[in-house]
Amino acid sequence: MTIVNGGGGALTIRKLKILLSLTLLLLCISFLLFFAEKNDPGVFIIEHLVSSGNGQSVNIENIKYPEIIDEFEKLNITSSYNSLSLDDKIYYKLREINEIISNNNNNNNNNDDEYWKFNYKISNPELKINLKDLKEKFLDNKNFYDPRFTYSIYLNLIKQNSNNADFDYNKNLVVPFSWEDWVDLTILNQYITNKESKLDCNSFIGKYKEKKGFPKQFCINNNDMPAEFNKDKLPGFNIQKSTSKISSIETGILAGKSFLNSFAPIPRSILFLTNGGAYELDIGEKKSIMDSDLFNKYLSNNNIDELKVNEDTILKFNPSVEYAELLKTIPFKINNDEFNLHKALIKSDYSYELNPNLFNFSEQKVKTILEYYETKLTKDGSLPRNELDHYNSLKYSLNYSVGKLPKYFGEPKVRQDAANRMKGRSDDGGHYDWRFFNGILFDKTLGLSLAEVQDRKIIILHRLLRTWLQFTYQQNIITWIAHGTMLSWYFNGIQFPYDNDIDVQMPILELNKFSARFNNSLVVEDLTYGFGKYYVDCGAFMTHRSRENNNNNIDARFIDVDTGMYIDITALSLSNSKTPARYKNNKEVYNCRNNHFYSIQELSPVTLSLMEGALTLIPENFSQILTEEYPKGLINKDYREYFYIDELKLWIPYRNLLDFFKNLPNRSEEEKKLVSKPKLKNFVYKDKKLTPDLILKFLESDKSILKQVFSSFYLSDLHNLEMTYLKNDDYKDKNAKTQFVNLLEENYSIYKPLTKSLFDFDLELKKRGSKNVI
Repeated sequence: MTIVNGGGGALTIRKLKILLSLTLLLLCISFLLFFAEKNDPGVFIIEHLVSSGNGQSVNIENIKYPEIIDEFEKLNITSSYNSLSLDDKIYYKLREINEIISNNNNNNNNNDDEYWKFNYKISNPELKINLKDLKEKFLDNKNFYDPRFTYSIYLNLIKQNSNNADFDYNKNLVVPFSWEDWVDLTILNQYITNKESKLDCNSFIGKYKEKKGFPKQFCINNNDMPAEFNKDKLPGFNIQKSTSKISSIETGILAGKSFLNSFAPIPRSILFLTNGGAYELDIGEKKSIMDSDLFNKYLSNNNIDELKVNEDTILKFNPSVEYAELLKTIPFKINNDEFNLHKALIKSDYSYELNPNLFNFSEQKVKTILEYYETKLTKDGSLPRNELDHYNSLKYSLNYSVGKLPKYFGEPKVRQDAANRMKGRSDDGGHYDWRFFNGILFDKTLGLSLAEVQDRKIIILHRLLRTWLQFTYQQNIITWIAHGTMLSWYFNGIQFPYDNDIDVQMPILELNKFSARFNNSLVVEDLTYGFGKYYVDCGAFMTHRSRENNNNNIDARFIDVDTGMYIDITALSLSNSKTPARYKNNKEVYNCRNNHFYSIQELSPVTLSLMEGALTLIPENFSQILTEEYPKGLINKDYREYFYIDELKLWIPYRNLLDFFKNLPNRSEEEKKLVSKPKLKNFVYKDKKLTPDLILKFLESDKSILKQVFSSFYLSDLHNLEMTYLKNDDYKDKNAKTQFVNLLEENYSIYKPLTKSLFDFDLELKKRGSKNVI
């Protein structure tokens, strides 16, 4: 989505002119020098946008080097490499990597041993499978899973549906759904296909550390399952609800998979995100692709007669091709709500004043909402499914007394053997949703290196937050990043590498709107870049706005269904909670159910920013909020195992620097003494002796850090420019602010994902010999 420049015109503030001019000049110089050093033609695939002479945006990805040189000849740049700044030298190195990746892409060599992790593009888009083998898997009642299979089937159905005589663009297509097509349940096959291997509930409960005190109806044996279930596809133990009992990692995985295989509610809808909207499907009956007519329709749509094919017929499923064809065939839907967030931001110079009414969820407000639904029910005789579900959820919440709420969300309580912990890192499962739990990250039994595990975590969290921000911004939901996620944004616009969670907030009435519209939906990331999918689950006790019994501090989750990792979503509202003394002069104070308090002056206005390359909102008084929550957070550049290195705009493990100095040729006597964190800290921060030359040598020697710099350096560079405005009083000037956000808008469409997709990354690891990638 390329957003139209709302400001236009010339810059009107001298200080802003100088700052923007210098910034653009620096980028131009960098690019020109890159291209001047290399005479061979090629394409620079990091998709920066620069301004052409006629004021239009120019995509460098589609321009050959000579044209760029012609574009910037007026700058008359003659600097040599040695005279470049450190930033420019780093850009120069990144340009060399780009050339390698570009050549690999052009030669269909996406798996270069040295640089395959640097390439965000989908490298394994196509699934090839023998038709006979596929049929046999389903005849044996085995779960089969590959997202390329599922996406191809559904995307092809949407496309072909447009050819039907009764096709109505304004109505969502209704499709069947089964979790077995969307989540990898193949771990259950060992129990499903072998009757002697089936476990009954007693045997499964025996896997837990405690054998008593399980919730009633926690597990149902096959023989006791309702008639609508096909018992040939059940594992013997059928989990109906979560438990707080401690188990092994494998047992925690089996519990979640069993629940999805049987009792888990199916989503209400599926949204396939695009660069400007979404394709939305409504879900009807609970049936898998093979148990419904979806697979046969796919064969028919592709002119495949399964009765005439031989045993060697290979089927090809390529969702990237299907998605590209769909975009050409049917327009995606753009949210046309009466309230349009982006238009509201434009109208208010890219800041939005939060109405205090958004935080009011009083008894009278809830009553008004319920009366609206009841009036509609009386008039129309029915409600749309999403509204009926929300209406019933509010009524259910009101039925519970204060302090008596059961816990809504569940996490797997797992016990990790000490011998299997990586570098002493323990994980009890607290950062995973139990239903989609697929194992913990830092587990030696996966056969991955610590660097590969860290890469996986960064990928999961990056794609999770990026999809959330894209989704909510397109759907006009007012939400902003919070707590540690906002603190990480402050430094470089990228999440902390040591965090395992993401936090966002929104006003309570926004949560009400969000829940009514999207609760129980499955959101698929833009398939141009990956195969991630995320489940929206809003808690059942929205009308309770205090901490109460501490069971429901989180209002909603946005869950990665491939791993169980999630975003915590909390709503802020007026409540009866006791407010801190610092707010004694405030008329109204808002809090979440975990007792974080804010005044309207701290939260409003919110302003547009970038996080992980996606548009987000940030309270303009972020410094005040962060300083209150993290008194030294804005100045502390040393945390746990990480140092923040300003020159790289990145948090890096300090041990990587220690290893660098340990192996540095021709070390000075001082550098030989850098053998501990305190000494290294003084060297870097107090003495400021981490010179540009040392930084460049460090990047040359450490590919893992170089990859992170390659992914984030430009974005963090832009973030630094942004912070010169946000920290400066001149930002309050209307014209300066407008011009800066124009810069953000013009650059929004360039930010592709900063990482490979998790599916591609795991597939490549398997190809390279990792024994048991999740």
